[in-house]
Amino acid sequence: MGTLMQDAKYAFRMLCKNPGFTAIAVLTLALGIGATSTIFSWIDSTLLNPIPGIPYTGDLVTVMRGEVSEHPVPPFSYPDYVDLRERTRSLSGLLAFQHDFASLTGNGKPERVYAEVVSANYFEVLGVKPWLGRVLRPVEEEQPGRTPSIVISYDLWQNHFGGDPSIIGKSIQINRMLCTIVGVTPPGFVGCNIGLRTDLWAPLAYSGDQLRQRGNYWLSVLGKLRPGVTRRQAQGELNLLMQQIVQQYPDSHRGPNQITLDPLWRSPFGANVYLYKTLPLLLGLAAVLLLLACANVANLLLVRSVARRREVALRLSMGASRWRLVRQLLVESLLLALASGAVAMLLTTWTAGTFASFFPPTSLPLRLNGQADSGVLLATLTISVLTAVVFGLLPALRAMEMDPMAAMREQ
Repeated sequence: MGTLMQDAKYAFRMLCKNPGFTAIAVLTLALGIGATSTIFSWIDSTLLNPIPGIPYTGDLVTVMRGEVSEHPVPPFSYPDYVDLRERTRSLSGLLAFQHDFASLTGNGKPERVYAEVVSANYFEVLGVKPWLGRVLRPVEEEQPGRTPSIVISYDLWQNHFGGDPSIIGKSIQINRMLCTIVGVTPPGFVGCNIGLRTDLWAPLAYSGDQLRQRGNYWLSVLGKLRPGVTRRQAQGELNLLMQQIVQQYPDSHRGPNQITLDPLWRSPFGANVYLYKTLPLLLGLAAVLLLLACANVANLLLVRSVARRREVALRLSMGASRWRLVRQLLVESLLLALASGAVAMLLTTWTAGTFASFFPPTSLPLRLNGQADSGVLLATLTISVLTAVVFGLLPALRAMEMDPMAAMREQ
């Protein structure tokens, strides 16, 4: 450890001795590392963690009925959803939701919000605990006509209601219907409609007569796999159940009724239906840019090694082992890469939040921006270390082949 610290101190002195070379190398690598870590932050916030506020989404699947499409319509009616929810054994939970804009009035100035009507088990299936109050109850889903209970998001509670701790039990109007606030979701949770921000949740009873119409397909459905059950097994069971429903109600199911389950990272509902193909391609392009940056810095190190031939020859002549010399050069490369990673992380804290700006202007409440969290920091550190090996190994190995006597005679 002591010799490693000596190598680090010597490497730091040598880099400070050549500030021009160090600055060019750091900026070149920072651009490549920054581009890679930025796109990784976008992948992390959309494909790897599609529902903010939920630590694990690997057992959640979207339930699609009919032909697979990039522009699917909501595939289920409420009676079909209830039949599947009550009969399935491969899923531990099955939730339904439908989203649209709504007008919020009754407390402060009117505000246009993005709302969802959801099944009563919505928060239970997702594993979301309320920040204040409670979540929806089954009786509130099954009794149309009563005053709906609603749950609002943490951001709406802060921005529209000023974080009022006594908000629970207060009444507001949603599209001129009187509703009662019963809960506030925890910070960060914005719903399961991937890529969009939801501001409030109302029970399905809010939709009135649609609950009784089997031929009215208006609900998107999300399921949670039981432990030990694969997606293929659950898909097979749901297809059998759906065929039973079709045979029982043939007039309401004249179109295709094949059920497909998809993981959330390629969900047909939301932004991931487009992003799961595009973002990996962008990550590949960023990796190519990083390799080019590594090649440029490696060339700089090779040119610099010519000027350091006398120094290397003296160290070899005085008894330094070739392995110690290679380690010294790799430590210099590692310091360069870590400095570049630090600059790249500073860039990523800004660029991670620019993803939504690449989309055409829209009235939808997009939530696609990444963030420079601990996962992105770890990825940036890993990329930096690998980068140090890529651009530093060849110059170090070239130095290992040097004949010290020949180098001294040249000097």
